[in-house]
Amino acid sequence: MAACAGCDPNLFHDRACQRDALACCASCPVAEPCLFDALAHEEVAGCRFGVWGSTTAARRTRIATYLADRRLSVVELLAAEESWWAEHLRDLRGGPRVAA
Repeated sequence: MAACAGCDPNLFHDRACQRDALACCASCPVAEPCLFDALAHEEVAGCRFGVWGSTTAARRTRIATYLADRRLSVVELLAAEESWWAEHLRDLRGGPRVAA
């Protein structure tokens, strides 16, 4: 379902292609979950790179700083919202809805 499915992955990791990568993400139906996944991974890994979820590494750094200043962890926020995301993604895929 991702707009980037089938795209060359280098598009999202080359700073020279950043504008094209962001354009690809602009209409993506799963950009928000992609962003949260990137933030969670980067929180654990400790590094940021490329375009994910319609954001640059610099933008995700600002988001992570905002959350850290409020003592919020992306990983903890995602765990708290896991059932909501699972239902939301099932809805996007057209699969059966399961009560949480």
